[in-house]
Amino acid sequence: MQIALAIFLLGLTAAQTPPEIDATALLSQGPEQADVFVYFNVDAVAEPGWNWLTEDLAGQPFLKTSPELENKVKEGLEQMKEGLQTLTTMSGIDPLKDVHYGAVWFKVNDLDKEDFELLVVVDGNFADGFLDTAAPKLDLKESKVVGNKTLYMGDKKKGAAMQVGNQIVMGTTDWIETRAKGEYKAPKIKKGSQLGRIKAKLDNKPILVFDVELGGAITKGMEAKVDSKSAYDILAGFESFDLTLYADGIDFDIVARSKDMQRRYALMFEGLVDMLRASQSATQGLSKAVIGIISDDDPAIDTDARAFLKEKDSVLAFVLKHTGDGLFKLNNNSSEKDKTVALQLRAGHLREILSPALPMLIAGLAF
Repeated sequence: MQIALAIFLLGLTAAQTPPEIDATALLSQGPEQADVFVYFNVDAVAEPGWNWLTEDLAGQPFLKTSPELENKVKEGLEQMKEGLQTLTTMSGIDPLKDVHYGAVWFKVNDLDKEDFELLVVVDGNFADGFLDTAAPKLDLKESKVVGNKTLYMGDKKKGAAMQVGNQIVMGTTDWIETRAKGEYKAPKIKKGSQLGRIKAKLDNKPILVFDVELGGAITKGMEAKVDSKSAYDILAGFESFDLTLYADGIDFDIVARSKDMQRRYALMFEGLVDMLRASQSATQGLSKAVIGIISDDDPAIDTDARAFLKEKDSVLAFVLKHTGDGLFKLNNNSSEKDKTVALQLRAGHLREILSPALPMLIAGLAF
């Protein structure tokens, strides 16, 4: 399973710019405000990532020189294929082609009492009656009609699911029933609000949007649970936090609660960016140095390792192609006056920024 997960993460680096979605229509289904909002575009990652894994990675010449490494990669891909087939059997859809995107809204009412509300919307190629067939396979054995919708629930009945056109809508029962009855009023998307901020990001075709807007229930709960003041300051010192992934970069956006916290967040993230640049330069530099130093006909080296090193040109080309050189662009629009931290990291492709994870994952596969 670890191998499959590592290979899957490698595939994420092959992400492409997704098709545009109707951000207004999506956000109109959720609440006006949530503590956490997550959007993930499956189209951007699923097929591009799978094609990269099965064609680019699996076809690398250096893999064939190491039967053990080649078998580990094949094993990981087989585990992923079995997982995809299981999902297809259970749901009746192709996870690589039939799911377009998903969004999650999460709101905490009382952290101590574990009182929360949840809404999930999944957009895909779901034919009429899809959920009627899929529900029993997903262990949603209870059902009832609310309004003109059939709601499916698990044994505990704390959550419900229904189909609305080509979308599956799931969540806490109250939220789903309100929508099924037609009693839900779509929120207005105002500029400067949480929804306005999220819509602006969705309009730019992201792969991922992770938005946190801390309300009183969460911060109060955290204060009682987090012992370290430094940790609490970092976890609760912002009004809103946004992480957005695009096919060519990453955005970090923070609105701090005070100028002091703005300075601390700015320093922390600038330091992380410096470390990211350094790790990229170190990865490429170390790869060149090691390949340059080690002789592929050294009798002191293991036979399999020598065979691997005979493909050192393809190894180095692969590493250089899939790791950044630390020269990605940084746009820093942070403002102490406005208590904001706004960093935009841009490169030719997302892998040129996320690349430090790549050699570590490959090394993990090898061992």
